[in-house]
Amino acid sequence: MRLPEKITKQGYFWLPNAPDNKLPGTLFISVSGEILLEVLGSFDNFVQGIRALSLSNPEIPRIVGSVEDFGLVTLERCFYRNKSLFSSTISKSKIIALFAFSSVGYEDKEAISFSRCVFSIEGLDEWLGISGIKVALGTDPKNVVIYFSPPEKIAFQLPDDITMEFTFSSAIPAPKVTEAKITQKASISLVSEKLRPLEDYLTLIEKIKNFLCFAIDETVSVGEVNVYSINITQKIEEEVFQEVPIGVYYKSAYNLETTPEIQWHSMLFRYGVISSKFGAILQNWLAQYEIAEPAFNLYFASKFGVHQFLEGSFLSLAQGIEVLHRRTTKEKLTFSQRVQSMIKPFQSYDCYRNSEGFIQRIVDTRNYLTHYNEKLADKAAKGVELWELHQQLEALFQLHFLRLIGLEEELIHKLVSESTSSALRHKLNLQHS
Repeated sequence: MRLPEKITKQGYFWLPNAPDNKLPGTLFISVSGEILLEVLGSFDNFVQGIRALSLSNPEIPRIVGSVEDFGLVTLERCFYRNKSLFSSTISKSKIIALFAFSSVGYEDKEAISFSRCVFSIEGLDEWLGISGIKVALGTDPKNVVIYFSPPEKIAFQLPDDITMEFTFSSAIPAPKVTEAKITQKASISLVSEKLRPLEDYLTLIEKIKNFLCFAIDETVSVGEVNVYSINITQKIEEEVFQEVPIGVYYKSAYNLETTPEIQWHSMLFRYGVISSKFGAILQNWLAQYEIAEPAFNLYFASKFGVHQFLEGSFLSLAQGIEVLHRRTTKEKLTFSQRVQSMIKPFQSYDCYRNSEGFIQRIVDTRNYLTHYNEKLADKAAKGVELWELHQQLEALFQLHFLRLIGLEEELIHKLVSESTSSALRHKLNLQHS
């Protein structure tokens, strides 16, 4: 996830089974969601079954705290990063947590489960292209009228009795003398007919986020995440209760430090292109993800900058194309034959027309970067040529993703060829006709 700014909260922290033994400390949550707790002292004395001043670093299943602004907070799956057991001054401990929940303090061994999860993703508003803001001239040409009506939510049914919704909210800060502002924000809501563990939602969030990364053709991150449970409510009126929004913080697997610049004209496709069948398309994406998850992971590892060098990213795509073919067909082929089979549906595109030469270059480069055999050094692509080969291999992946989610060949060709700013057009190095 990516937060707008880092979080620093001071308070007191304790173990759920020892609530009277509180340690003062500071909770830090980085912009990328990494959670660190610094406390004065150590929880060792309060952990049953672990002797005091243990030199090992035991895991602590759960820590509860009371901090400024958040109120109660629960840290889940914690472990020591370091402990100052023997100090002439004040001993400190640093503890890493995998998850933090604001506004709630869970009891020892209490199940953590939710019926709804609402989250944002960078670029979602731009990708949806749906706005409730309208600007019109008044009867007097000097007058400008701004209307806002939140767009209706859009719902889709997902497998396993989960409903996904696009929802829209607005923020209207106090007007200034020279400025009035309305900001609309789109979010995604996952609603379940039963209580589910957080991991169920996070797994689905990651796959939906990756779908947006694919569609937008940028590395985007999850933003704010809030979960709700029918068992955790607050009274708002007499006999009227509402679910408490519980903030969730965690460090996702891949996260770029810089926020991407989202531009609609450089996207692979926007929501409007597939809106009439988005539910079916997303279900296809989730189903194919299950079938060929290793291939999806290799593709996104390349996109998310996991590999520091272009060579590693190229290898990730080459291996991914092979795995995608292996997982989506029953054919038993060599690597070069699998690449040939993947190219075949798209040989009308310029860079794949000389498929024999293209495949051989991929095979030689992949073999050299895998084994570093000096006999293949002169045959392997390097520099600009390697970058171009990488782009064309990435485009091949994207073309197959478009097929796997159920887009017709005619629409795929339209996405590639109609716009001079098409991301796929640039990768395939097509000439505008």
